[in-house]
Amino acid sequence: MPDSFPCLAFPLTLAERSDIIGKASGLHEIEPRWHMDKSVLGKEYPPFQWTVEKGKIKEFADAINDPNPVYRDEKYAKSEGFAGIIAPPTFTMVSTFISHDEAREELKRRPGSSLHGEEEFEYLKPILAGDVLTGQMKTIKMFEKQGSRGGRMLFAVIETTFTNQKGEKVLVARESMLETEEEKAK
Repeated sequence: MPDSFPCLAFPLTLAERSDIIGKASGLHEIEPRWHMDKSVLGKEYPPFQWTVEKGKIKEFADAINDPNPVYRDEKYAKSEGFAGIIAPPTFTMVSTFISHDEAREELKRRPGSSLHGEEEFEYLKPILAGDVLTGQMKTIKMFEKQGSRGGRMLFAVIETTFTNQKGEKVLVARESMLETEEEKAK
């Protein structure tokens, strides 16, 4: 490659690209544009219910390749001090397929720029086969953060509190979703 060509081995940051584009086009300021709706901060969504089925616990344990008999054998689970077959950790993630549609739709995430950030679980009591769980979702936090490869990100944290049929809080789950910024010239 001739020496007169610019070296592209060191990619430009978003700010550097924005500065070059802004100067070339006469647009000197770049404003981030988010599709996630910040007005949902603090919003509670309608509660949802689902019954924890013994067969689904076994299927989940098989899917995560966990042979522990407390997820399959009631007699064994009781010998370990549980009231019956228990659900494995992260089992409640299956509820996201029945519950998160409204929250995700209201956040108005942009396809191709939205990612799942992380999950956090706070276990308070065992979840048992036969439990009827009620989940209550709430958007508890939204914040912006500079990305490590340039550009900003907007995070939304949705907290789901699960109670059983006795009204006991059994689990608090927190899901972080993020969206990368879309540039909009002023």
